[in-house]
Amino acid sequence: MIRLFAKLHKIGISPIKPRFFTVLVVVAFSLASVNCSGLTVGGGTLTYTETISTRTCYNSIGEKTLSYPYYLFGDLTYTINGQTYPLSPSGVAYWQAIPNCKLAGSPATDSLAYTTSTESCTITASPGPGSFSATGPSCIPFYSGYINPKYVVVDVIYAPPGSKSYVSYSNSSTVSNTQNVVNTASTSEKVSVSITESGSLFSFLSGSQTDSYSDTLTQQSQDTQSVTVSDTNTSVLQVYGPGSNDECDAVASDFVGLDHDCDTIRVWLNPVMLFTVGGGTVVWNGYGSSALDPVAPIHIDDVKVGCLNGALSQTSSVCSPFFGDATRTWAANENWPSGQGPGLTATDLANILAADPWGNCTPTSPIGSSACPTYTTPGFSLLPPHFYLSDQENVPYQQGGPQTTYTVSTTNSNMQGESSTTTHAQTYGVEDNFTGSAWLAGFKASVGVSQTLTTSNEVNDQTTTSNTTIGTANITGPACSGDPCNPSYPPSSPYFGEATQFDVFTDQFFGTFVFVPSDYE
Repeated sequence: MIRLFAKLHKIGISPIKPRFFTVLVVVAFSLASVNCSGLTVGGGTLTYTETISTRTCYNSIGEKTLSYPYYLFGDLTYTINGQTYPLSPSGVAYWQAIPNCKLAGSPATDSLAYTTSTESCTITASPGPGSFSATGPSCIPFYSGYINPKYVVVDVIYAPPGSKSYVSYSNSSTVSNTQNVVNTASTSEKVSVSITESGSLFSFLSGSQTDSYSDTLTQQSQDTQSVTVSDTNTSVLQVYGPGSNDECDAVASDFVGLDHDCDTIRVWLNPVMLFTVGGGTVVWNGYGSSALDPVAPIHIDDVKVGCLNGALSQTSSVCSPFFGDATRTWAANENWPSGQGPGLTATDLANILAADPWGNCTPTSPIGSSACPTYTTPGFSLLPPHFYLSDQENVPYQQGGPQTTYTVSTTNSNMQGESSTTTHAQTYGVEDNFTGSAWLAGFKASVGVSQTLTTSNEVNDQTTTSNTTIGTANITGPACSGDPCNPSYPPSSPYFGEATQFDVFTDQFFGTFVFVPSDYE
């Protein structure tokens, strides 16, 4: 080796000197002991198991450096006021620094967290060699309250073709709306859902829950970020096509065929949304209703699409009841953002109309109009992704034909596991009882001070997987007078709705169904 080094130097090559790098390889030996202990911390007891094992570190060439004890304190729980809470993390460890292994020692302290129904708490643990101590707990309280949004769209019920035709939903418990508020909070906050009261919705007034409740609407957690509100009205939900039974348009008649001005949007006008804030989290506790509204507990208005898109006058007998209620004068004393008030604005009304993808599809819209989504010819405005073809295809709408009844299942297995969302925003009011409160300060810190609520509709998995909602469509074609029929249907140059056959698609946002033209011959 000496001669080799000398020879390398003579020819100008520096020899590479061997170096040894130390790396840590830890191997746990057999268990030495397990002890169970309890420790008084604050007003409660911290319980843990202590496991002592032996670990060994080796250097880079596999040489044993030394063995050292490893103390693991696991199965950590904290019991206070008769309640036991699991701690996170569930275990902490202690070991000494090993310079020869370049092994740093364990942290001097560890934070252990737990959550009660009213606060978020941490305990500071100090593990040691065969010893364990802790201090605390230090707790941040949760604060509960609610905001007063102006409205929630509960249902969109689509009209069928023909004045004598109608759709009905007798099992309306899954005609529903699923909303998500994840976009409401800032990105630094965690958002989750925990329904305080599943089922019936309670009324709220002056910052507190009242004894009044209603089963007209019920709610349930859809997942960890959304809530489904279901329309449980015991009466049949029914909508007619254009004509004397449903005065939804000045040109309504059998010969119009399909007229989306006759679609009905059901709007909840006195919702409250319950939230708990604290400990770096925002928890949506579902819905309630405002007892300030004299129509309480639940105030739902039906409005025809024609009232919202200008086809009908807001002062007409069909539209005026909704627009009168939409002023929401009973909420005037709530605290609203500057320049805002309790009544529905033009923006709010446009957002309500947008819940119906055919909201601007008129009786005179041409085939292929961007306002009239369809699914066939390329270049047309396509159906939104939350619409799926039902078990009813090519339903005839023919002149002189008899009334025919079709049943439609709004459950669609193809939609299971799929997702689709539509996002919208509105301002909200706050009652005087929350002004200056810790809850309002925490809520605004989480969602911003502009008092703007951002929510999104999403596909209701409960509708698509758990329940089978059966809707009924009774279809009667235009009457035939004379031989040949005069006037005849369809006309030689039909508009979008003047079809002779329709496919039925289900709306997975609301658990309803819509007729989409499939043939004009």
